[in-house]
Amino acid sequence: MNCWKSFNISKQYGSIRLSLISLMGTIFFLIIFSLLFVNNHHEIAFSPMNLIILIMMLFIVWPLHKICHCIPLWLVGKRASLSIERSNKPIPIIYTNIPGTTSKRLAIIMSVFPGVVITAVIFVAASQFPSMLYYLSFAGALNFGISMKDFVYLTHLAKAPTHAYIEDDRDDCRILIKQTL
Repeated sequence: MNCWKSFNISKQYGSIRLSLISLMGTIFFLIIFSLLFVNNHHEIAFSPMNLIILIMMLFIVWPLHKICHCIPLWLVGKRASLSIERSNKPIPIIYTNIPGTTSKRLAIIMSVFPGVVITAVIFVAASQFPSMLYYLSFAGALNFGISMKDFVYLTHLAKAPTHAYIEDDRDDCRILIKQTL
């Protein structure tokens, strides 16, 4: 196989630009969520905000998002695992390890799966438990902000040839195409 394109989103866009994109996505989600749900439920008594629950949600949404990246691989019988790297940063970094290559279609599904599934679950939960809207909006905004990097990744995948294969590791992503003779 030949490498059609190699890219590193963190190096290409920079951490500040990616953080701003995530922040804009988070704000966008909060605006849409409040327009759809919070403004329509004036008669419901909301549960008071609890800082401990919000901090717990922060530590639940990130690993859940990473696990959701692995689910499409597990459903088709491929291997995927998570690894946690503790460095000098206050929050450990979670990596998704995918050995080998995946098809372009599966890579696209993997990249959008957490954003779509977790957001859909939050919207259903918000309609069923309107007293928890503030917590659900916080969790949804966190997930959508994290998903913004996945959507940037998706723009690169969408430009790849139809029958390309994707090889992803911690540093780079390579789009591979079969060599034709």
